[in-house]
Amino acid sequence: MFMPTAETFARAEAVLPALLSLNPMSRLARAGGLAAATLVETGAGWRAAGALCAGMRVQTWDGGLVELVEVRQRVLAGGTLVEVPAGVIGNCSDLCLLPGQRVMIRSDAVEEVFAASGALVEARSLVGFRGTFARTVIEPVAVVDLVTAGDELVWAQTGALVRSDAAKAGAGLGAGLGAVLPILDEAQARALLELIEMGVDGPWARLPLAA
Repeated sequence: MFMPTAETFARAEAVLPALLSLNPMSRLARAGGLAAATLVETGAGWRAAGALCAGMRVQTWDGGLVELVEVRQRVLAGGTLVEVPAGVIGNCSDLCLLPGQRVMIRSDAVEEVFAASGALVEARSLVGFRGTFARTVIEPVAVVDLVTAGDELVWAQTGALVRSDAAKAGAGLGAGLGAVLPILDEAQARALLELIEMGVDGPWARLPLAA
């Protein structure tokens, strides 16, 4: 069992102010995307993201099966990708994401700090967390953006939740998922991940967060 020490209490107290001061700018989404080989749950079972097309339905976090309005495919000839090892965010196997791709983090720390079932962070924020790393694209890589009518979280690689783009104007982060889940910027996300690394029964549970 996790046993809090004076050091971990001090670390928690140091990072909590960043978490509790949500920055409205963090709602601005940057370019996301999934590697085309990423497995996505559909109404017909698991399919590679690159094999999906408009009209197919994908399984979402809270909306059941939702129709894809568009599937945008492109090839990256350069830049950076984030490699997330199996198990880091519920993924059954390694997951390859663009740095700006939003994913959902679920943990006791999120529930304690935000009284929410999860928090949205960009993939770039995961670099350094439990083996996640950034790699430079050397050979062309096919990537996919999933587009749904509204803001959704789609199941990928078994247990990971990745954000789809919203096709409707005004249905983006602030109006959709951002209304029910905290959206963290990079500094806030890293503070949260530090708390998670302290252990399941971390010291945040004993701090006056909701006063």
